[in-house]
Amino acid sequence: MTGHCGHLIDVLVLVLHRRAHGCVSHDIHDREQVLGATWLWNRTSTQQRTALYASGLGTEPGLFIDGHREELIDSLAQLHSAFLVADPQLAGDAAVRFAAIVLDHPFFGVRTLPESWEMALKEWIAGVPAAEILKDRTGHDANRIQIFLQDAISFKLVWAAEAVRVQAIAMAHPRFAELGEGPALAFTYGVSNQPAALLCQMGLASRTAAIWAIERTKATFKDSFGARFWLTMHEQLLAQKDFWNTADQHLLWTRFVMREDIDSPRKWTRLPLALDVQWSGVPPTPGTRMRVIPKADSTAIVCDGDLWPVGRIAMPFDSTAWHTEGVTGDDGKLQVTLYGPATHAVN
Repeated sequence: MTGHCGHLIDVLVLVLHRRAHGCVSHDIHDREQVLGATWLWNRTSTQQRTALYASGLGTEPGLFIDGHREELIDSLAQLHSAFLVADPQLAGDAAVRFAAIVLDHPFFGVRTLPESWEMALKEWIAGVPAAEILKDRTGHDANRIQIFLQDAISFKLVWAAEAVRVQAIAMAHPRFAELGEGPALAFTYGVSNQPAALLCQMGLASRTAAIWAIERTKATFKDSFGARFWLTMHEQLLAQKDFWNTADQHLLWTRFVMREDIDSPRKWTRLPLALDVQWSGVPPTPGTRMRVIPKADSTAIVCDGDLWPVGRIAMPFDSTAWHTEGVTGDDGKLQVTLYGPATHAVN
């Protein structure tokens, strides 16, 4: 193999030299491709080549996965099974077994693994906040753990998991039915159960909020239709601030359910308010239309038509998820009209 690889390199050097001098030969180019194809053809089976093509990997990483096929499929099958039954400990253990193999290859690994990377991976899968995973890590190790979370886990392990699954399907492996998208979802979103992953996949920008909502409501839905039905059934509960563990979770949830593509049935309402304004200068004349920009602290900035801030008002609740209109009244107050889901007004 080494001699043939050296021959390929010699041909490549010759091609590059001729290209640099503007005299590339089609014969040399064809010879280069034939040598590469011959090398691969002589060292792989039809089944292996089909798997390599299906996974979209280069020869070296593809054959690496093929060489560890049984171990990788076994760990992914266990991870997927744990994901479906929401068992973070078993999911974390399986994830570490998978990563210990895959991260050993340069294509999927990182330059330097952080200390105790196994524990960091288990915590990520279990939904531990990233800030807690980073806690007490300093210097180079803090940088390495961030790279590990963002690049190795959320990107490369996802790629590797899907490559293993696709190869197993392409070669009709006896255990391909035990594999699913659970491992890729767990690595991507940092959760160990299907409902929480589906909420993140639908656009909820907080894995801790997803886990909190799922555990508090004991949700068991398995697809987006079930998720939307669950949203409808629990809308009033999920809209309340005191349901959530933190104010940030409530804010991110509110923004999530207001997305246009979150098509769960909900009742909307029109809410007129007359509010006192703290003007920063001379108040506008009555009947002037104003722009109202709500903030998460239940206040709002009042702007003129050019979006220049001219005042501030206190809102009766967090109205960041509401559409707002405002016009100055004859009594000096701002006539504000809110449009949004009625259940949010109870917070």
